Amino acid sequence: QLAQKEYDQAVSTLNGESAESFAATGAELKCDIYTVQRDVCQARTAFQAAADAGGFEYFPLLQINLDVLAVTSPAA
Repeated sequence: QLAQKEYDQAVSTLNGESAESFAATGAELKCDIYTVQRDVCQARTAFQAAADAGGFEYFPLLQINLDVLAVTSPAA
């Protein structure tokens, strides 16, 4: 869905996934979607959710992405 630029459908699909083991991956994917849509606030929220779900273990660059979004976000 992301490759087909069906961003809203991709987020809906990810919202339907509830497995805890998928939480970090799903949140990280949402961030990618929101970043492509240039929705910095939602992207930052999704990255924070990925971090809270243990995403640093799976996505070592997550902190860098959070830092970049904090600098570029108007709400930061």
